[in-house]
Amino acid sequence: MVALLSSVAAVLAAATVVSAAPHIDPRHKLHERATIDSKTREVFAHFIVGIVPAYTQDDWVIDMELAQHYGIDGFALNVGADSWNHDQLDKAYAAAQRVGNFSNFLSFDFNWYNESSTKEIAELVKKYADHPNQLRVDDKPFVSTFVGDGFNWTHVEELVGHQIYAVPCWRETKENAANPNVEGLMSWAAWPGQANNNTPVDEPLSGDLDIQYMQDLQAKPYMAPVSPWFSTHFGKDVAWSKNWIFKSEDLWTYRWYQMLQLGPRYIEILTWNDYGESHYVGPYNQPHKDDGSSIWASGLVHTPMLDAAEPFIKAYKRSLPDPVVQEDKLVYWFRPHLKTASCDATDNCGAKPTGAEFVEDVVFVTSISKNGAKIVVQSGKDTPFQYEVPKGVHTFKHKMAPGVQQFLIETDAGKAAGASNLTVSDQCWNGIYNYNFHSGIVTIPPK
Repeated sequence: MVALLSSVAAVLAAATVVSAAPHIDPRHKLHERATIDSKTREVFAHFIVGIVPAYTQDDWVIDMELAQHYGIDGFALNVGADSWNHDQLDKAYAAAQRVGNFSNFLSFDFNWYNESSTKEIAELVKKYADHPNQLRVDDKPFVSTFVGDGFNWTHVEELVGHQIYAVPCWRETKENAANPNVEGLMSWAAWPGQANNNTPVDEPLSGDLDIQYMQDLQAKPYMAPVSPWFSTHFGKDVAWSKNWIFKSEDLWTYRWYQMLQLGPRYIEILTWNDYGESHYVGPYNQPHKDDGSSIWASGLVHTPMLDAAEPFIKAYKRSLPDPVVQEDKLVYWFRPHLKTASCDATDNCGAKPTGAEFVEDVVFVTSISKNGAKIVVQSGKDTPFQYEVPKGVHTFKHKMAPGVQQFLIETDAGKAAGASNLTVSDQCWNGIYNYNFHSGIVTIPPK
């Protein structure tokens, strides 16, 4: 390991191989620029309460303090029909009070709720409406949903006894935007192909649907979704069998650039802890109920993606067009095995995920620097390669080879090197196709 890192450092010192970084243009053109809302902007992360029956209040505090460190303002607490809802929601709100300046709101999952659930929903809304860490807008408790189109929030208000600020995730924009039941709308279309009946497509996520929501809502607020990935691989051994990957390899950074262009009133990160769809940005090792996803999520770290998001969150909140860079670092991510790996006979689904043909065997690297950087990447035993990257936040890709992934960054602030603690393989992941990703970070320490 030391020898390999030394070889990377030698390439940087000699500067014998230099190339302009082939970075992916994150500013995918939007058809028009939306009007920026001058009101306070806030970022939330979607938290699945249904998988944390054993959480303690301290566990909640750990997650909230981590989220807060990166500029996340609170959690959208996804609640369903689980028996531990009340206990865990009590702990979540109490933890937010301990953390301070952290707001929660209820996001009702309409896989479990429907129009006959009005009383149950109202009871939960009323229980936390006046909590000091309940998100309130215009002095109304904020609520949201996962789907639930057309639900009558006026009936909930009648049972609660005062108005609520409903921003549900409804899919039809024009008709629903004018619905007097809602104060705004959220979209769940965070991945290319998701809005088209979950059919993966070989193209980046357009901002067209965001623009449509914002135009239809007019003065009403829009909550936009941002997500780092989507890969799910549940087999027939569970009732929720599903097996696909959306093209989302560089989605995280170019989607954040879209947010700076669009300037929605709210952003909701999808998600903090949905391990089953591989788009978690929170820590995996927090206690949680395994829905079967541990076979592809355990050991694969995503929290460094928050370091890549932080410059965007700072800029978004200040209505700035470019990320705010305060320290020099790089964030990398990659899949754990090559596309050529084949294991239909042992795989839990018996086949690669739909959409696997659209991904590349590459390592993604995001350079975050104040004044530009030299970055060296060595994938496996391939020759180290040096990239010249301009200042700001830029994502580029490097051909992936089996073995350890090594990185070095040098800026006018100094240099730092690091290697992944997970190696790329040319074989399947413990006998299954694993199209989840692993990430890491290399930071230049302050002088």
